[in-house]
Amino acid sequence: MLSNKINFFCPNCSSDKYIGKTTIGKNYKDEPYKNVTSEIQCAKCFMDIPSIISENISPDKQNEMSKLWNEIYNHHIKKMLHNVKMF
Repeated sequence: MLSNKINFFCPNCSSDKYIGKTTIGKNYKDEPYKNVTSEIQCAKCFMDIPSIISENISPDKQNEMSKLWNEIYNHHIKKMLHNVKMF
């Protein structure tokens, strides 16, 4: 686990610890990942969180980012997983 060298807030579990930050290689043309260029993996819940809603978030915006995560990104991930067909 990396020390907290960036200001990280996990909107999924409220942790401030992270494992690493990765750049997304694929350019998504559709929402909600259209403007996401990197993700940060939370050290507590292990979710890959878009950096635009988890990095350098001021304390007064944390509830807003948690709501955004739950309503848009987390919902999108669950929908994608539901549509995956196992062989």
